[in-house]
Amino acid sequence: VQMRFDAVRTLSSTRVYWFDDSGRGACRVPAAWHLEVETPEGWTPVELADGSSYGVAPDAFQEVAFAPVEATAVRLVVELADEVSGGILEWEVSGP
Repeated sequence: VQMRFDAVRTLSSTRVYWFDDSGRGACRVPAAWHLEVETPEGWTPVELADGSSYGVAPDAFQEVAFAPVEATAVRLVVELADEVSGGILEWEVSGP
């Protein structure tokens, strides 16, 4: 999943609320995920700030802070859990 902006933006955090319908359906939080920014060299993972990690807890925003970057596009790279689908209820990126 990716976001593309009309102009360069300085970004330093992101948060995601994963969809999980346990007990009713087949969507679960992912096994893992990370954020990448598009650079002239291609897609590059962001450098997480000390103490930040990519969480996958249900029923809460999973927020990470990272070293500020200038970008025109960002993307979530997601590894789904085995034999289930995944979904995003909300995804935000913000700057300093």
